[in-house]
Amino acid sequence: MTPSYDLDEFIEECRKGQVRVNSEAKVTAATDFHLYTEADILGFISNGGLEGAIFKDTKKKQKWPTAPSSPPAPMVDAYSFLSIGKRGYLAFYQAPNGQWILKSFKQDQFGATFLPFEQLRERFYSGDK
Repeated sequence: MTPSYDLDEFIEECRKGQVRVNSEAKVTAATDFHLYTEADILGFISNGGLEGAIFKDTKKKQKWPTAPSSPPAPMVDAYSFLSIGKRGYLAFYQAPNGQWILKSFKQDQFGATFLPFEQLRERFYSGDK
């Protein structure tokens, strides 16, 4: 499976402030990563906060209008990333009108326990031998 969108293009749109963050993503960004405003979230993404981003999957957007006149549901790309020992998850899509939407931004369900070399990394950076 390949991504529906170019992650670098999405990051560039974050840098320009051209991405809308949905309300649920704002709540989890605040609780999980202490990013309290849309500007904080977009700044985090555009300034290299998605360390080691790994594509997870792409799925058709759920909860989309099904009226005959509605455009087809967009695809949503999901990535996992690292941030200072935390594994994060984000999902985004581009609406039919061209607007980028950050759908999810939260700590990944695996959390830091998914990082097998975390203790070694901490010892290296703290100077302990």
